[in-house]
Amino acid sequence: MRSKILYLITGIFLLVIFTQCQDSLTSTNDPSDNEEELPVPQLISPTNNSTNQSLQVDLNWKRIKGAKDYKIQLSKSDDFESTLLDSMIEGSSFTKPPLDAETTYFWRVKPFKKNHEGPWSETWQFSTSSSDIEPVTVELQSPDDDTVLNTEIPKFEWSAVSESADYHFQLAQDENFNDLVKDSVVAASDVAVVLSGADGIYHWRVAPIVDSAPTEWSEVFDFTKEVPSSDSTDLTAPVQTSPNDGATEVALQPTFEWEKVDGAEYYILHANSIDPSEMVIETEVEGTTFSPEADLATQTSHDWRVRAVAGDTQGDWSEIHRFTTGSGGSDGSGSSSVSLNSPSDGSSYQPVNLTLDWETVSGASDYQIQLAANSSFSSPVIDETVTESTYDASGLDYSQTYYWRVQVNGDGDSGNWSTVYSFTTESESTAPVEGSQSGDEAALEALYQSAGGSGWSNRAGWSSSGMSLGDNIYGVTVESIDGELRVTQLDLHNNGLSGSIDVPELGNLTQMRLFSVAFNSLNSQLPAELGNATNLKYLYLSYSDDVVPKNEHPHEYVQAPGGYTYDFHPGKDKGSERNIFTGAVPSNWGNLSNLKWLVLNWTDSAKGAFDGISSVPVELFDIQSFEGLNIHNNNNVADLPFPKGITDMNNLKHLALGVGKSSHNNHGWVTGSLPAGFGNLSNLKMVRLNENGNLTIDFDQVDFSGMTSLVKFTAPFTNTRGSFPQEFMDGTLPDFKTFNIGFSLDNTGVTGSFPTQVKSGMQVVNVSYWNSMEGAIPAQLWQNSTGIIQAEFGGNNFTSMGTTDLTGQRKLRNLLVQDNNIGPENWPNLAWGTDRVKDLSRVNFSGNRYVFKNMLWKPSNGGGKTIFQLYQGLGLTIFKYGSQQPFGQSRTINLSTGSTITIDDFADVVGHSDNRYQWQKDGVDISGATSRSLTITDAQSSDAGTYRLVVTNPGVSGLTLKSQPIELK
Repeated sequence: MRSKILYLITGIFLLVIFTQCQDSLTSTNDPSDNEEELPVPQLISPTNNSTNQSLQVDLNWKRIKGAKDYKIQLSKSDDFESTLLDSMIEGSSFTKPPLDAETTYFWRVKPFKKNHEGPWSETWQFSTSSSDIEPVTVELQSPDDDTVLNTEIPKFEWSAVSESADYHFQLAQDENFNDLVKDSVVAASDVAVVLSGADGIYHWRVAPIVDSAPTEWSEVFDFTKEVPSSDSTDLTAPVQTSPNDGATEVALQPTFEWEKVDGAEYYILHANSIDPSEMVIETEVEGTTFSPEADLATQTSHDWRVRAVAGDTQGDWSEIHRFTTGSGGSDGSGSSSVSLNSPSDGSSYQPVNLTLDWETVSGASDYQIQLAANSSFSSPVIDETVTESTYDASGLDYSQTYYWRVQVNGDGDSGNWSTVYSFTTESESTAPVEGSQSGDEAALEALYQSAGGSGWSNRAGWSSSGMSLGDNIYGVTVESIDGELRVTQLDLHNNGLSGSIDVPELGNLTQMRLFSVAFNSLNSQLPAELGNATNLKYLYLSYSDDVVPKNEHPHEYVQAPGGYTYDFHPGKDKGSERNIFTGAVPSNWGNLSNLKWLVLNWTDSAKGAFDGISSVPVELFDIQSFEGLNIHNNNNVADLPFPKGITDMNNLKHLALGVGKSSHNNHGWVTGSLPAGFGNLSNLKMVRLNENGNLTIDFDQVDFSGMTSLVKFTAPFTNTRGSFPQEFMDGTLPDFKTFNIGFSLDNTGVTGSFPTQVKSGMQVVNVSYWNSMEGAIPAQLWQNSTGIIQAEFGGNNFTSMGTTDLTGQRKLRNLLVQDNNIGPENWPNLAWGTDRVKDLSRVNFSGNRYVFKNMLWKPSNGGGKTIFQLYQGLGLTIFKYGSQQPFGQSRTINLSTGSTITIDDFADVVGHSDNRYQWQKDGVDISGATSRSLTITDAQSSDAGTYRLVVTNPGVSGLTLKSQPIELK
């Protein structure tokens, strides 16, 4: 009997251990279970040296696995000899009852695990605000409160705070946030979390981390996780191949590989280090390999697992494998992992004789290259050692998918392989064919049948059989070449096409120089066979008619008589374009060495849809003949590092690459950094790199002074940084008109100031938000450029508009200077009652240092009205002027008992005859104190406090101004 009980207990114990291994990503031999090792706690908020913190501050730190209790100390001195708080608490946060205003405090935390005491954290300090500063918080957006979620990887989103660099995110299974599922600091206003726990109710909240303002937690949102049960037996657990379990000295950007699972549509990959709730990788992968873009922590143990997914069915998790990263390379310069170039990953229609190319690694003497017909490389077709960063592969099989990888030899890491790339070779039937008249006629017949020819608006000369190039065929231009009629132009734009253009016979049109099918209703993959049309110069597939009329081709429009004067704009919506193109742009389009213009914009079914083209091959950017390259507003395009081939496009005049799908809020598809060589493109006129959330543009690294043809440069919602490029406005670029780098996603953005000497002809200047520019907006900008359309300077540190006279502005639409330090100075005067103000739509003066007299002056051309009334009378779409910064200067007055104290600090600032005044002490109105000055007679200690002057004026509705504080001590 005793033996049976022992067996039963042992069985239960093993079952528990097995269950834990299935639900947790951490191996049972996790070193953090060692009671003798507790890491140093990481403090979160308030951040070190932060100011203006709440008087009831929340102290937050990162939890440590296994540590239930923490000792927290708070003091007014950094030696903690005298403490205001010295307590043991549970959890990783503590709210201190009200502190003293405008006082510096020091705090630190120590973890405890059972009876083991860990080390103290660093000591951080913060100073409190005066009592009436409102704390900064965020609004939770998604998932909404009381939502039911049917996913294990929900994405949490909240409103961004302009002053915030980071956010403290917490997710818990209890209302008090003691049982934390996720407790982390994130840099963006969203985060995806793996919910590997049981179904049930979860709670989440966010607090901004701001150095110069008090903050508080958002409200708490709840949701219920109800993942539908599914039969996972049809999807087996993947078999991992690399990194192997127990592997050491693994590259900092390792390639995770596993064997394919039959029926899998994609895979979910998890990897962590130490803390199972802190995923370093949690992503969906379409293939069977993945390599992170960022380095993992050096010399750290990581656990990883993977599962297959098909529809709503999730297969079993693989085993949990553990590996340990190396130090980052034997030369101390970081990982020596190789970056592959071409053929690009997933490319198709590759020739059977091709060159494999990869980036050179500094200090590498030779490389090992492998190419195989399977991702496990069990029987490689090529396994060679080479000294160059290229390898010529020949005699490959047709219609075969190959996998290839490269590693540096002699770097001390025999497993430091590159990411695995795959490509598929061309079929024999799609290999380039000798063109002929009969082949061209067959191509036209196949296109007519596939693209709904019977419904075309004009189908003269067209048929599904028996066509002759000797007839007059609508949209077809022919020439006699080598004794035969050949198609040289195929222009079917705006002709009612539907269905598909992906027909093999298009490869016969080897003499075609123009192919246009824009403004139709196609729903098609892009034909790889066009890669055979090596004489093609103009390829127009889809674009908006917001700017370019439908009867104009882009190259004809921008190169109109009189020179290159027009901008081919991608448009702000699909317009009347109805084409939908799906799948990958064929990599063999890189063979089109004569291509001058490619326009492939708005390929999704609608502005907010994600069903258009999915990837763009790097081979396309090897074409050096481009004059216009437009791949813009395609939401479904995956990430691509900024193609280095662009810097060799010396004929390029118009470039638009932006707005796609990436890891930053689904914005952008071009990643990496703008290379220094970009500044050598002297013929480039128009640049649009909008909304590439993972692209860095460092103006200190790219010299634009040689781009003397440049007219427009726009890159809002990218990682712009560095000093403002003076050459954009100082006359170095004589034709330059438009500059838009608004909403920089870099922590600092663009710094510096505008040049004092500014060229004429500027039309758009947008440096708004998350940049850090300063000084005055130059007066010469307004004087020399009277045709400014958009003047957007919000969210910087500008101190002046530069002038109060904007009567010369003729086309102004946006005048946005909010959230700067402008003033006190008068609002600018405009040409009231003339056509010069008819286009003005958006004006924002809020968040500056304007006072009522700046808003109520009466210009001589205003018919006796105040400047406020004149702006208000325009019926603007946006007119904002609220939330002005406190006026005047703060100071401290030492209180002497029995003395008379008069405060009259603000006469020069707020003086206006209609002002109404109210003095406050500690945020409470003082009865009868309604004059501009305040006199206290027979002062007593009870009069000590914080005084402010509050001002309103009936001439400006809805605005209350407050002074800086005057302290009586």
